[in-house]
Amino acid sequence: MTYFSRLSLKNKIFVSCLGFTLIVSFLIALLTRSLLISSLTGELKERGVGIAKGTADSSRVFILTRNRAELTGLAYDARLGNRRDVVVYLLITDREGQILAHTFTTGFPKGFTPLAAADVTPENQIQSRRVGSHRVFHVTVPVKEGIYTIGSVQMGVDRAHIDGLIDRLRMIFMSFLSLVTLLFFFLSHRLAKTITRPITALIQHTNRLTQGDFNVSSSSEHKTDGEKPPDGQGDEISILSDSFMRMIRELSRSTERLKASRKNYRSLFHAGPNPIFVVHQTTYDILDANPKAEEVFGYTRQELLGKSLFELCDLNPDAFDREYPSGTSIVISSKVEAFAKGHSSLFINIHASPAEYRKKEVIIVAATDITELVEKDTQLIQASKMKNFEKMSVGIAHEINQPLNAIKMGSEYLTMMQ
Repeated sequence: MTYFSRLSLKNKIFVSCLGFTLIVSFLIALLTRSLLISSLTGELKERGVGIAKGTADSSRVFILTRNRAELTGLAYDARLGNRRDVVVYLLITDREGQILAHTFTTGFPKGFTPLAAADVTPENQIQSRRVGSHRVFHVTVPVKEGIYTIGSVQMGVDRAHIDGLIDRLRMIFMSFLSLVTLLFFFLSHRLAKTITRPITALIQHTNRLTQGDFNVSSSSEHKTDGEKPPDGQGDEISILSDSFMRMIRELSRSTERLKASRKNYRSLFHAGPNPIFVVHQTTYDILDANPKAEEVFGYTRQELLGKSLFELCDLNPDAFDREYPSGTSIVISSKVEAFAKGHSSLFINIHASPAEYRKKEVIIVAATDITELVEKDTQLIQASKMKNFEKMSVGIAHEINQPLNAIKMGSEYLTMMQ
């Protein structure tokens, strides 16, 4: 059983079918042989009884008259023709068992004892004996005259006749069994191959899948249009194989789309014009950063990894504690003061969107550097202030000049009056 369990499914089906066929064929052969032997033996016994009865009917008068010559002629007549191969010997006795005629030409075999007519019963009417080199059925038929038994006809029916028939039948059965075995050998092999072909293909495709190869195709795709069954038809294993292939093709397309999406993500991540951070959703530690973040903040990627986002900007964690619309990013805060390496400050706008990164829940944080914009706004505000101060200075000077002009004119008038 251990050896059988190590066999492949194909060989298990093949061995099981072949073994079942051999066992059934062997049992059928044994049963048929037994029935044939029983039938042939019964037929041989009945034939022997029939020959003995025929001889008994013909010998009745000659037994009464004790005509040995006629009785001997009847005995030899019983062995003529096609009976020669069946009847080994025949003898005729009187009531007391005295032999009146027989066909033994070389004397009686050693140990041979005929039955007395009075001793014949249904149980010992047919006995199995060995007479010389022959195995025979010793058949005894009483010869009656009215209600009286006047003698018996005893004959040996050769069992070799049956043995010859049985040997010929055995050869026929062996030939038949060999032919059936060869036929079922071929059919079992074809059946096992047909059943296991889709399963073998599934195993091969599964092994290729484990290696990351999704370029697999169903075996039915290689068949011609006349051989390929319609979808959803065919045997259950073929349907299972086709369903598995469709699943693999869909998985392959999904994988290609995922690879393209990842490629686009990495391209946008690395070539993005603004700093982008991948931040853990609960600890807010930086898990990844793009090259622009290194450039803007002055840190290397290794220095940024593991650093808390709040070490880089003046921001409260509550700003991230909100509902995020699916598939979109939201503004977390505007004009946030951030701190680059060397304690230099800059201003950024922060956008955030939830995502999954290496089986972790993260937040993608995009920072837009608005330092230059803030500086320009400061300059504009300062220029506006200077312009307003100039206007105010002109107004004040005008207000001061008015009284001074009056004073000057009064002073000049007084000077002229003097």
